[in-house]
Amino acid sequence: GGWLAPFVAGSTVHLVITLQEEARIGAVRVWNANRSRVHATRGARSVEVLVGGRLAWSGELAKAPGEAAPAARAATTIILHRSATLEAALERADAAAEAEA
Repeated sequence: GGWLAPFVAGSTVHLVITLQEEARIGAVRVWNANRSRVHATRGARSVEVLVGGRLAWSGELAKAPGEAAPAARAATTIILHRSATLEAALERADAAAEAEA
């Protein structure tokens, strides 16, 4: 799924995800707005990810490519807990996305 948030200069947009039960999340992948090349410059840039109220990641999201084919390669992967299992799962997901492209 996805969402759109209105842009107001000087304001901050918050996205809150609340899980029904405690879970360990290894990574989050984020894709920016990608409707068309015209819209590729829209979307979030500077992002902070807080987990349990603590800063877990801070950085810039990848800009959208503006076309469907390379969209999977334009994701920003935010690693929250590094492990061999996570790395293998990400590699499988990347291979599957490349096969679909």
